[in-house]
Amino acid sequence: MFEVERAMHFKKPKPIYRPAPAVDPNILLTANALVLTTESKEKFAALYQEYLDEYQPQGPTQRDLVEEMAAAKWRQRRCSLIETAILNVTMDRMADKVAEEFANIPHAIRTALAYIGQQGADGALARITRDEARYTRIWHRALKLLRELQNEKIRNEPRKDLTPVVSITKEQPKSPSQTAPAPPPEQTTPPRPNANPSALL
Repeated sequence: MFEVERAMHFKKPKPIYRPAPAVDPNILLTANALVLTTESKEKFAALYQEYLDEYQPQGPTQRDLVEEMAAAKWRQRRCSLIETAILNVTMDRMADKVAEEFANIPHAIRTALAYIGQQGADGALARITRDEARYTRIWHRALKLLRELQNEKIRNEPRKDLTPVVSITKEQPKSPSQTAPAPPPEQTTPPRPNANPSALL
C-alpha cells in the first residue's frame, strides 16, 4: 500500500533540453547545396567553422576562398569514402572467385583486384588519381590565394607596436671653456687741457 502511494507521488525528473548551437546562415546555405542526404550537415558545418576560426577571413573574397577550401576538403573526403566503398563491394563480390584462384592473398592484392574489376587496371587507377589530384590542387590554390590576401592586408595595416619616438634631450651646462668671452673694457679718454688759462678761474 505504502509502496503504491509512494510510486504515485514520485515525480520523474524533467529532461533538460539544451538548444542546439546556432549555425552561421552562410554555412547552412553551403551545406544545403553541397552535402548529400547520406552525409552529415553537422560534420560539414564543423569543418567549415574550423576553417573560419583558423584563417579569420576579412571580406567576401577571403570568405569565398575559405568556403572553396572547405568544400574541396569535403569532396576530397567523399572521394576517399566512395573509393573505399566501391572497393569493399567489389572485393565482397569477387570473394568466391578470388578464393578459387588464390589460396592466400594479401589485402593489398585484394584491393588491387577490386580496382581492376571496376574499370580495368589502367582506368581505375587513372580515375582515382585524377579525382584526388583535382581536389588537392583546388585546396592548395585556395590556400595560396588566401595567404597572399592576408599578407597584403597585414603589409598595408599600420604597425600598432611602433610608436613615434620623441627625443627629449636635457641641455647640459656649458663648461667655462665654452662660455662666451667677456666684452672688452670701455676705453675712456682724459679731457684735454683748456688752452685758455682764464677759463679755469
